[in-house]
Amino acid sequence: NNSKPSNVQQILQNLLAGDEDDQRFQAAKNALLRRSSEAPDNSCYMNLLQWIYQQHRDYADALLIAKSIDRKYKGEGARVYDLACEAIASKDYPVAIEALNYLIAKGSESRFSTESRFMLLNVKYEQLSSTSPIDPTQAQVLESEFKQTLDEFGLTKSTSEWTRKYAHLL
Repeated sequence: NNSKPSNVQQILQNLLAGDEDDQRFQAAKNALLRRSSEAPDNSCYMNLLQWIYQQHRDYADALLIAKSIDRKYKGEGARVYDLACEAIASKDYPVAIEALNYLIAKGSESRFSTESRFMLLNVKYEQLSSTSPIDPTQAQVLESEFKQTLDEFGLTKSTSEWTRKYAHLL
């Protein structure tokens, strides 16, 4: 409990290195799940659980934990936002979309709400662009989402990137 998470993360990272058959990951995950259920008020175990899921590139399970922690501690969504960014970088678009929708739904409770709306457009645009052949129905839905967002925020210098992507989508 008194160990700094960074020290514990280093130890876990060393433990999980070269874990080809995932046995050490499963053991660490199970131990953290057990500990977090035994001590639900100790957020350290949940934080570490989210972290090992992310190390394992299991962003869907990491998101479940991140949202749970965010709700429990009435957060602004920072951990969910960081996870969304990591999922985007790894091209895990479904998880990124779920995370961004969570932040958007928080509305004024989250300082990430507006930024998440534009990131969501970008993720959906990237997801659609990387699909071949492009699904015309998804393209139409995304087109209307772009139009609605740009109508709300206006055509300004700060929305120019999305205006360009909207024009390309059209």
